[in-house]
Amino acid sequence: MFAGLRPSELMGNRDKKPLDWNKIILRPKGAHTKPYIDEPPESDKLKEGSSVDREPNLI
Repeated sequence: MFAGLRPSELMGNRDKKPLDWNKIILRPKGAHTKPYIDEPPESDKLKEGSSVDREPNLI
């Protein structure tokens, strides 16, 4: 489920906040049709934030 994310993006470190469970969207609504992980800028390596799509069969 966490493939494509770095360990520091999940657990955090001295420079980054850890990823919260409320950022993992298993049942998306609206424009998203697949589950995704919303990575905030505070956790992202490049400080831009991102949305990482997950295939439903991997959840």
